[in-house]
Formats: sequence, C-alpha cells, structure tokens
Amino acid sequence: MEKTPDRDRPLYPMSVASELTGLTPRQIRYYDQRGLVSPHRTQGGHRLFSARDLERLLAVKRYLGQGYTLREIRRILEASSGEV
Repeated sequence: MEKTPDRDRPLYPMSVASELTGLTPRQIRYYDQRGLVSPHRTQGGHRLFSARDLERLLAVKRYLGQGYTLREIRRILEASSGEV
C-alpha cells in the first residue's frame, strides 16, 4: 500500500507555489503578511509551502475573484477552522 504524503508537510518553494496557484510571488508574500497563509520558514528564511497552504492560496484567489475583501476571506477561512 502506497503512503500518501502529509498535506501539512512543507515541500514547495515559492517558485513552485506561484506556478501551481497562478499567483505572483509578490501576491503570495502579501497574503502571508496578512495572515491568510502561514508557510514554514527554513533556517535561511525561505518559505516552504504545504499542500494545505496551496489550497488556502487557491481559496483566497477564488474568493477575491468573487469580490470578497481580504478581511472577509480571513473570517471565512477562520470559520472553517482553516480547512479549504
């Protein structure tokens, strides 16, 4: 039986997160600063994103496209206990 990777395991660097979500690194950093996503930091300060982080970024992108504000999105994500 093949083991599935842990959704919370930090695997993806910024470049991959950007490519997989269609968001720019600048957008991702901004959402991190606003507390919408909390990627793991390496000792050198580089962000590593988990599958769950990528799901949250895609949710942020989707909600923004629907006209929600970042404040509203934060409330939605918090209300759903961080699950996207």
